[in-house]
Amino acid sequence: MVTKRAALLLTALMVSIVLLSGCKELFHPGSEENENGGGYAPSAPTGVTATPLSSSSIQVTWTAGSGATKHHVYRAASANGTYTQIDDNSVSGYIDYGLSASTTYYYKIYAENSYAATQSSYTSAATLSESVSAPSAPTGVTAEAQSSISIQVSWSAPSSGMVSEYYVYRATSYSGPYTTRVGSADTITSTAYTDTGLNANTTYYYKVSAKNSGGESGQSIIWGLATTLPANMVLVEEGTFLMGSAYGDDDEKPVHQVTVKSFYMGTYEVTQKEWREMMETDPSYFQGDDLPVEHVSWMDAVEYCNKRSQQEGLQPCYRSSGGVITCDWSANGYRLPTEAEWEYAAKGGGLDFLEYEYSGGNSADTVGWYSGNRTHPVGTKAANSLGIYGMSGNVWEWCWDWYEPYGSGAQTDPTGAASGSDRVGRGGSWHDDARHLRSADRSSSGPSSRGIDLGFRLVRSAQ
Repeated sequence: MVTKRAALLLTALMVSIVLLSGCKELFHPGSEENENGGGYAPSAPTGVTATPLSSSSIQVTWTAGSGATKHHVYRAASANGTYTQIDDNSVSGYIDYGLSASTTYYYKIYAENSYAATQSSYTSAATLSESVSAPSAPTGVTAEAQSSISIQVSWSAPSSGMVSEYYVYRATSYSGPYTTRVGSADTITSTAYTDTGLNANTTYYYKVSAKNSGGESGQSIIWGLATTLPANMVLVEEGTFLMGSAYGDDDEKPVHQVTVKSFYMGTYEVTQKEWREMMETDPSYFQGDDLPVEHVSWMDAVEYCNKRSQQEGLQPCYRSSGGVITCDWSANGYRLPTEAEWEYAAKGGGLDFLEYEYSGGNSADTVGWYSGNRTHPVGTKAANSLGIYGMSGNVWEWCWDWYEPYGSGAQTDPTGAASGSDRVGRGGSWHDDARHLRSADRSSSGPSSRGIDLGFRLVRSAQ
């Protein structure tokens, strides 16, 4: 029989269990499951460092704990002192301003998620000097074109001195003057910056300086240079791929390994507006500025390439002697793609994890115009992984090569046979069925042939 006293004790015990089950600990090991929420606390932040930026500021960085959604920064005046929270929503870095010179500060980091918080396993300290000297100049400046209007500049931090920000200077010749400061509206604290709003196909030179409260360093001794990409062209990085198709027509076999150098390829097929501006006529049957030019022969396309190269101050690629057209592959002017370059770009230039049937996907409707009754404006279907439009459908695209059967051996930068009767066409057109839009499909026509389904796109060798 349960006595009254025993019943009271049992009730008190049950209340205690309920209260305890409702409690939530503040700190949990990163691998321990939170019993209330069913999730895990984040692991503790690591690699906490504190670096003076000036006589009154310190930059605190750390490696985030796994599972953390935000971090809290705590500061103290001694290693074992009372740590006061100074920031509650940092990712992996924080700059602490308004500090006192000649003082040592200590920092701890807490990682948090919706389940719990975890404290950093150790602290980091930094001592501020009374005065700060200007840093040495940055080193290792490099520049790389990102598009026709942007270049990314990178550099290495100075070998001595604290840095609060960097200044990036631009010139249009290696000898300067480097007086144009880019990104002046931004505070550049990392060792990279993207310069935008540039002119296409133009070479720019860069130097970088470092700054803190003690002053600005001299500009870097070494300059970085880069040439912006041509307008409406995409850089196709060098690579190796399997050319042809084991499941296609006989002339797509055997599948063989091909390696190509980097090159630029037109984002779109050459339009009637572009053709008219250069040639002063428009042979196209279907009229429209943004429609691809068509009814042009291989010879017409070669002539256009040379004229446009000359107008833009580039070295023409093509020469004619006794009716034989040769190509200078080292020239920087416009030209037609080789058949290998065309297929490599159509297949994504090495960016596609899987090989698609068409350029940009396995749905012909998504990427190309076909089985219709006319051409369509360029760029109105989905692009492939390189950002190139219309390599499947709309108009066939002339390539440089003479049409010939494939060999089975591996090749590097093949340019086709030395002679032949027909030039290669690729990509299918507005009136073909989807089978001809496949990236591996091949066609051919005489170099003087014209048709309302025949156009082209440009490439340039990457110098």
